Amino acid sequence: MTGLRFGDLAWAHAFWLLPALALLFVFSFWRKRRALRVFAASELLSHLVPTASPGRQYVRAGLVLCGTALLAICLMRPQWGRQEIDLAERGIDIMVLLDVSRSMLAQDVVPNRLERAKTDILDLLNALQGDRIGLIAFAGAAQTLCPLTFDYGFFRSLLADVGIGTVALGGTAIGDAIRKAVEAFQDEVRNYKAIILITDGEDHDTFPEKAAEKAAEKGIRIFTVGLGAEAPSPIPITDESGKTAFVTDEDGNAVKTRMDASMLARIATATGGSFFPVGTSAFDIEEYYAKKIAAAVPERELAEKREEHYVDRYQIFLALALAFLLIEPFVRTRRKTA
Repeated sequence: MTGLRFGDLAWAHAFWLLPALALLFVFSFWRKRRALRVFAASELLSHLVPTASPGRQYVRAGLVLCGTALLAICLMRPQWGRQEIDLAERGIDIMVLLDVSRSMLAQDVVPNRLERAKTDILDLLNALQGDRIGLIAFAGAAQTLCPLTFDYGFFRSLLADVGIGTVALGGTAIGDAIRKAVEAFQDEVRNYKAIILITDGEDHDTFPEKAAEKAAEKGIRIFTVGLGAEAPSPIPITDESGKTAFVTDEDGNAVKTRMDASMLARIATATGGSFFPVGTSAFDIEEYYAKKIAAAVPERELAEKREEHYVDRYQIFLALALAFLLIEPFVRTRRKTA
């Protein structure tokens, strides 16, 4: 047993059962002897119960104690020797498209639409198991911030730095973001790819529905998440003095933004995805991923890796434990008489 180790040492506490059982057997033997002495004088016992064998009773107790000890060892998962196992990573490819235009500063969602979207994306990472994820930020243009990766820590670090200004060009180019996401997928294999579009849905003439149709032709589903109220909301900014002001047009009128639910619904429908009109309400993106995305997009083998594992040998100890415990009832406590 070179290299013996245990996979779950916490079960070593089960060995406390052994002294408890031993004390129980000692007490049981003492009670039995005491009862016999009450029944008859000690010199008569050998004649009244001549076939009783204390030694065999000790053997039975020993079998129970050994069986219990072996079961405790079994629960500790004894291991020795190693073997290599090929593991396949199965999952889907997900490109997250995050709107970083100034309209995402609207505070109809607390603290604002952009910060709420970033929090939802972090929650999404908790639901992913074996999926690759990438990030594209868009405003008046689209920019790939994170290519498809299994490294969720790297993804988090990039997401933390995203803000208004990550993409310098103003506007909201949803169609361009979708086209860039389609290009980001690295092969032509269909039906294991998804785009999650998080935006308030105000597009500036980039034909997002046409882009969605192209994505559908490649077997890519788009799942849209609409943030913000459908009623117009002003866009707050901080001026040079640090005071809060609002974005205005050339005439000095406050620019207001609203979530375009109908367009987002059409984008999702065109690709076989789904639209979730979050609006200003609470949103469980982990549940949305499980029920809508993971259920709709088939997985495929994305990566293979070889891992070295210790070999579990608990079966040997389990077999011995069962043998001891099964033999115990067949050990007679009385000697055969001639």
